[in-house]
Formats: sequence, C-alpha cells, structure tokens
Amino acid sequence: MMATSSTAVTPADGERCAPLAGLATAGQNPIDVRLLRYFIVVAEELHFRRATERLCIAQPPLSRAIKSLEARLGLELFDRGSDGVSLTYPGSVLLGHSRAVLAGHANLVNEMDALRNDHRARLTLGFAGAAAGLWPTALIRQIGLSHPEVSVRLVDIAIGADASAVERRAVDIAVLSSPTEFPAGLAHLVLTKSPVLIATARRPRDAGPARDDRASTAPTIAIRGVSSNWPASGAVPAPPPDIVASSYEEALDHVAADNGKLLTLATCAQRHARLDVKHLPLPGIPQATIYLAWRAAEGSAYATEACCSAASALVVGCDIQ
Repeated sequence: MMATSSTAVTPADGERCAPLAGLATAGQNPIDVRLLRYFIVVAEELHFRRATERLCIAQPPLSRAIKSLEARLGLELFDRGSDGVSLTYPGSVLLGHSRAVLAGHANLVNEMDALRNDHRARLTLGFAGAAAGLWPTALIRQIGLSHPEVSVRLVDIAIGADASAVERRAVDIAVLSSPTEFPAGLAHLVLTKSPVLIATARRPRDAGPARDDRASTAPTIAIRGVSSNWPASGAVPAPPPDIVASSYEEALDHVAADNGKLLTLATCAQRHARLDVKHLPLPGIPQATIYLAWRAAEGSAYATEACCSAASALVVGCDIQ
C-alpha cells in the first residue's frame, strides 16, 4: 500500500471549518467540511491508526465519521480487507472533489480574513475645515505612533459643519467645532477650547496685534453655507454679511485685500496663518469647543478606538490649540 501526506490537518482547522457545507447530495443534508477533511486524511494514509495520529482523535470517532459520510453518500469509499484499506472508485472520485472543496474553502477563509483585517485597519477622519486647526495632523501622527497598522483617510467636511457627516456614516469620526447639541447615538471627546477672533488686514503701518479701530466698522465677510454668526455660538444673531466668500481661503483673501473683517477662531488662524492678515481678540464672546465625535455604538471598532485613544493621549500630554 502506498501512503501520501500532502494535506496536513490539525484539530483547530477541523473545528474552525466544521459548520461550512462542502458537498450536498440529492435529498440529503450538506456534508460538513470536517467529514471531508477526515476522509482526505484516511484516503492519503490508507491506515486508520496513522490517520488518527494526524488528526489527533481516537479511532472510534474517526471510524464513525467515515461511516457517516458513506451513509450520506450511499457509497462505499474504502475497501476494508485483511490486507489493509484501499480506496474504491467512488472514493477516488470523491478525493479529488474533496481536495478542491477544501482548497476553495481555505481561499474563502483567507480572503474574508484579509477583508476583515483591511476594514478594521481603515479610518475615515473628517474635520471641519480650518476650525479643526492642527488636530487632524496631530491625530494622524499619534495614530501612526501607537497604531501604525491603521490607515487614515482625511475628509474635509467644511468649516462650521455639524455632526451629520458622522451620523450618516460619511466619516467614521470627526474633529468639529461647537455644536448646538449632540445628536442621539453620538459620543464625543472635548479636545480644546478655541477663542473667537476677528481677522483683519495687516497694513504696512501695523506694528503687531494692537487694536485696530477699523475692525468694528469694516464690512463683514461670511462663508457660503456657514451661519453668518459662526463661530460665536450663543451670541446675538449677526446681521447679513456684506461679502459672501465661497471658501475660508477666499474669505482670507478679501480680508487681506482690506475688503472687510471675518469672524473666526484661533484654531483657524493656526491652520491658515498669513503674513497679510492679523487676528484681534473678541472679549466677552464664549470660546468655541473643538471636539471629536463618533458613533457611540461603534466606539469599540478597532480603528475608531485607536483614534479615540490617540486623541486622549494628545489631550493629556499636548498643548495643541
């Protein structure tokens, strides 16, 4: 008798794959992959004792498994004679198909594992444009240090954006500025407080951040799609703006050209510093809250948890504005 051992099977493999159907015959239930694995080993060894050693099981359960497989198929797979065990013709046919089934199953398991691992290591980090300041950069850097396997994709969800992008799953987690309220189902972490400022043109005669008398009378500039009262949440509603810019950068261009003033945040000034624009404080205006928001039900998701952990470390040990 000739024995081969090209297919190694461990008990862990058998337990892992037992629920998956490998074959089905007319009028019968599908056959467990576990039975096919047992069959392959016996067919390769052509010796039940050696097969039990490879499978790490006792001989009675193995014999019952083979008989169960034969009963389900209605075919004898082995000739059991005084001179040993040999494959019948149906057994030889089944061996080829069984190897193909198990190879396909192994590929399926590997591909699903790869997809799962790839998905769990991806994070879409949204940020409210300039209002996010340097936090997106700091978070990416910290995640890279603590969880280098996590790949981060940045999505600018626009300055003044609320948490709707997180709610509708456009992003996994987001750095936002002061919300009016937190929608149900969202969790959040306060990252910092940011003072509200007025951006005005820095003229050649300006000697620094001293008070500019024109700031109170200059035309107001707002950004399209953003409340004209942003970011002074809770303050008295602002009058309609004199100029509406299509982006924060365009608004700064108007400011630098001395066309008007722009209500903004210290985080915005930090992210978009310009030599031709200066920022003046606004005493009495509540500071804006910069926070991290995510779907509470997914707080244990691997990549989201990695981002939250990185943010917590930054809040404790860093002076990011």
